[in-house]
Amino acid sequence: MQFGRRSVLTLGVAALVPERLFASPLDEVDPAIRATVDSALDAAQSGNLEQLRAQYLPSAIFIDEFAPFHWSGPDAMSAYFASAARMYQETRTTDTTVSRGAPRYVYAVERDAYVVVPLVVRSRIAGRPHTASGLLAFTLRKTDSGWKVATQAWAKD
Repeated sequence: MQFGRRSVLTLGVAALVPERLFASPLDEVDPAIRATVDSALDAAQSGNLEQLRAQYLPSAIFIDEFAPFHWSGPDAMSAYFASAARMYQETRTTDTTVSRGAPRYVYAVERDAYVVVPLVVRSRIAGRPHTASGLLAFTLRKTDSGWKVATQAWAKD
């Protein structure tokens, strides 16, 4: 991958700026941002698709570790879940539970927010215990009906 001079300069400047200039203390962030993320994660854990869909923009984008790795468009959420179901079946994954920590990073400006939440996923793969930890990053957009998830991306530790 080639980077132009401007890209390298931008990356260099970003690396020099202290993180505290970007991160908002969690107690200063609009509580509705965290409530949206918590509601989405609670709905996903319980399988409440109606509540889950209510937390996302219709145009939400999903990125995850299984093929095709990126879902977008009006049916992205349904396609994402269908791909997850295939992956779970192919890998013989069962008994999945997810625990989450407090957000590690939250940054919000006007109508946009970025939230990073640590997760630990425990399951059985082909009958054997399996644990994966990682981060779920969300971007949110403030709408007339409140904060909604615009993107969700998973990255393993």
